[in-house]
Amino acid sequence: MEPIQINGTDGNQFHPAVSEDEVLSCFVNNFAKAATFTYKESEYDTYPSDKHSAIEMMNFYLAEKEMQNQVKNPANKNFNTVYDGTINLSTVLRADSIGTKGHFYQISDELSKSIPTI
Repeated sequence: MEPIQINGTDGNQFHPAVSEDEVLSCFVNNFAKAATFTYKESEYDTYPSDKHSAIEMMNFYLAEKEMQNQVKNPANKNFNTVYDGTINLSTVLRADSIGTKGHFYQISDELSKSIPTI
């Protein structure tokens, strides 16, 4: 297994001229790895005044590739990601466990069929 390079920031701030076509990178403590985020949408401050225009708030979301299995995204082989929509947390938590988006959102069909509550 080759070493993993940690890219990006700690996620508290990015450079002031961030644009919609950028891919942001930051270290995610819960995953114990650097992750990338892609632009999805902008929201605007709802209280513009005579002195100030509305402030644009750009929303970046976890890139889809971060939670793809190791066949679709070979970079996830280092993290033993077997199922789409999951992140293996065994090394982080020192126990057999996986992380998913809320309520198993966007997990693979194969895995969702094995969970009786879905």
